[in-house]
Formats: sequence, structure tokens, C-alpha cells
Amino acid sequence: MISIGAQRLLASHNVGLETATVFGVEGDDDFIIIPFFHRPGPNPVEIRRRLDGKKFETGHKYKWSCNMFWQVTHVFALDMIQDGVDTCIVVEGFFDVMRLYDMGYRNVLATNGSRISRVHWEYLRPYKKIVHLPDNDFAGWIGARSTLEVDRAEVKLPPHGQDPDNMSESQLRVLLGDPPFGR
Repeated sequence: MISIGAQRLLASHNVGLETATVFGVEGDDDFIIIPFFHRPGPNPVEIRRRLDGKKFETGHKYKWSCNMFWQVTHVFALDMIQDGVDTCIVVEGFFDVMRLYDMGYRNVLATNGSRISRVHWEYLRPYKKIVHLPDNDFAGWIGARSTLEVDRAEVKLPPHGQDPDNMSESQLRVLLGDPPFGR
């Protein structure tokens, strides 16, 4: 069940209710809850975000049901990528993935931050081409710079100050082309 408040937050990130349901998103009056499945285990880590916009006692926007450093070594939506694709689009966050999924892209995962770590690159090994679509802010630029050092990777920056989840569909299609992208 996704509460009205959680639906509003999803809509502010251009994520449809049907896509949120596919990803197992739930929400009550206080939180939106995003399950984070990771191969090989069946049990998800739970990520919570307050609907009132306030940060948690840790000072962060999200609260993880596990050690917060776990997010640095795992990727969101790896289990949702279609088999047989040779290109992977890498974004920063959950809502970016869901936004692109909503548009028909089935080869997107999130690093839970602006940089693709060494561990993340191991998950990306099967793909011939990596398209890094970071947020267009200072942290995104730093992450993009390190991506440019990898031969099979390219960076596509959104317009200044924008994240993939708040870009228009036409802006995203100009950057990425029509799905399925990179089959």
C-alpha cells in the first residue's frame, strides 16, 4: 500500500504508481519505504525516507536497515536489468532508476551516490558499454570525472542543476535515445 503522501513524493520525482509497485515501494503517513534486493539473497534491505522532508537523526535523507556503508558496495536495481543487454545506464539514486524504468529503460542501476566505486565496476563487468548519467551538481561532476577514465564508459550530463528524475521525458530521450537503449 502506498499512502497519498508517498504517492506525492513519487510524483515529485516523476515516478508512476505502477512502476513504484513493480519495485515494491510502500509508504505510510510518515515514510516512503523502498526495498533494496541484492543478488544472491532474497531478503531486501529497507530504505526509508521521511515524507515531511526532515532528515533522520544521522543527518541523512535516507535511513537504511543495515550498516550505512553497505550502500557503497551494492547497486540498486541490478535484479531489474533485462537479460541480454550490452549497455548499462548508471545513475545516482533510486528515484532516477524508477523514473527511467517508467519510460521503458530496463538497463538502469543506481550506485547510491555520485561515484562508481571499484566494487560497482565489478557489477558492471558484463556490460560492453556503460553510460553514466549523474546528477548535474558538484558531486556528480566529481563522479563523472572518474568515469571518464574507463574506456567503455561515457558520461551524459543533464542540464545544469538537474537530476535524471526531474528532467522531462524529451530531455532524457535526447540524452539517451529511445528505449530499449543499448541492446
